[in-house]
Amino acid sequence: MPLLAVAVYLIVVVLRFSGDNPVIYEDDARHFKYGSIGTEAEGGIPYWVWRAMAGLFHREMDAVGYIFFGFTYEDDEAGHPYDLPVGVSRRRIGGIDRVGFNCAVCHAGTFRERRELPAVVVPGAPANQLDLGRFYRFLFAAAVDERFSPPVMLDMMERVGAEFDWADRLVYRYLVIPQARDRILRWRHRLLPLLERQPAWGGGRADLIHLVDALVLDQPMVALTNEELLGTADIPSIWMQGPRTELNGHWGGNNSRLDERIRFDALAIGATPETLDRPALERVRRYLAGLRPPSNPQLEQVDVALARRGRAIYDAQCAECHGFWEGTYAFEGARLGGIEAAERIGTDPARAAAFSERVAKGLAERFADRGDFSMAGFKSTRGYVNLPLDGLWLRAPYLHNGSVPTLSDLLEPPGRRPVNFLRGNNLLNYEQGGFAGSACSPDRLYQRYFCFDTRLPGNGNGGHTYGTALPAPDKRALLEHLRSF
Repeated sequence: MPLLAVAVYLIVVVLRFSGDNPVIYEDDARHFKYGSIGTEAEGGIPYWVWRAMAGLFHREMDAVGYIFFGFTYEDDEAGHPYDLPVGVSRRRIGGIDRVGFNCAVCHAGTFRERRELPAVVVPGAPANQLDLGRFYRFLFAAAVDERFSPPVMLDMMERVGAEFDWADRLVYRYLVIPQARDRILRWRHRLLPLLERQPAWGGGRADLIHLVDALVLDQPMVALTNEELLGTADIPSIWMQGPRTELNGHWGGNNSRLDERIRFDALAIGATPETLDRPALERVRRYLAGLRPPSNPQLEQVDVALARRGRAIYDAQCAECHGFWEGTYAFEGARLGGIEAAERIGTDPARAAAFSERVAKGLAERFADRGDFSMAGFKSTRGYVNLPLDGLWLRAPYLHNGSVPTLSDLLEPPGRRPVNFLRGNNLLNYEQGGFAGSACSPDRLYQRYFCFDTRLPGNGNGGHTYGTALPAPDKRALLEHLRSF
C-alpha cells in the first residue's frame, strides 16, 4: 500500500509539472499582441519571476514597473491594466507559467493626437517607445543582484499574488528561480559585451542582427570587428506583409523570403526550431498579410490643393523607388524593393556592413538540415532597400537608423538636420510629420525619453538628399502630400 501511494504521488507530480499549454486568444489582433509564438521555453522568464522583479527592483524601474523600459500596457473592460504588457505572452510549460516576447513587443506602436489624450495602440507599427537595450541591461544587472535569490524572490512572489503550496515552493526554490537566474546569466555573458561596445540603442531601436549572431550563431561579441559591430537600426513597421511577400526585406534588403524573415525575427526574441509554435506564427503571418495601417487622424486637415501640387513633385522624384499614394498606397515602382549601395544613398553605412557574409553564411549552415526552418535566403548587400512608405505618418523617426526626427527635417540638407533630439515621445507632430522631439543634451539623463546623438558611430543623419534642394514652397507642398500616406 505505501508503494502504491508513492506511485500515485509521483504520477500526480509528473502530471502537474508537465505539459505545454499557451494562453489562447480568439481574436487575431489580441493573439498578435499577447499570443505565444514559442519563445518562452528558451528565451522566456517564469511568470512569477517577471512579476516579482517589478517589486524587488522598483527603484531601478522608477516605481513604474516595466513601463520604465517603454513597454505598453492596455486596460481591460473595467479600466484596469492587464498584468502583462503588449508583446509579452504567457505559456504554461512543465507546470510553470512562463512569459516570452512575441512579434508585437517590437511591432505594436502608440500615438497620441494631443497631450491630454490616452495613447492609441497600433498593431504593426514600430514600438517607438520600447528601449530593449535598456531592458536587457537591467535584466543582466538584476541577475547578479543579491535580491535575485530564492528566499527573497519567493517572498516577493507571494506578496504580488502567487498562491504556492509546499510543492510549488520547493520547485521554485530549488529549480525555477536558480534556472531563471542561470539563463539570464548566459544571456548576459553573450550580450553584455555587445551592449558595452555599442552606443545605447534608445527607444524604438534594436540590433536584431547581433541578437541572432550571439544567441543563435554563438559568435563571441568581443570578436566582432569594428566594421561588423553596429547593427542597431530603427524598428520598422510590419503591416501589409502580403504585398511584401517577395520584396527584399529588412533594412538592408537581406532576404526576399517573407517566411525566413519572420523566422529570423522569432530567433532574435528567443524562439528555436524546436520551440517555435508554427501554427501560432502562421496565424500571425496571415494577420499581418492584410493588416492596414490606420489613416492619419488629421487627414481632413490636409490642404488638398497643396497636396495635389506635392504629389506631382513626389511622382516625379520619389515614386520610382517608394511607390505612390492615390487614396490608398500602391506597391508599384520600377525600383521599389531594389537595393541601393550605402555609398550611393549616402546614409550611415554601419548597419549595411553589420549584416556580413559571415552572418548570412552562418544562418544558412546552422539551419541547413532543419527542413521547414531553412534560412538559406539571407545575403549581405552592403546597402539599403527602397522601402514602401505605407503608414508613413507613424514611422518616425526616419532613415534606417532613426536619425532624422521628422519628414520636414528629412527634406533639409544633412547639415541642417537636428544633431540631438529626444526619442520616445508618442505625441504626434502633424506640422512637421513625425513625433514631438525637442533638442536635448547627450550629457543629461531624461526620465522617459532618450537623447539621440547623431554624432555617435552608427547614428549618422547624412545622406538621402532627395528633395533637399527644392525651393521652400515645393518642400511645403511635398510635405503636405506625404502627410496623406
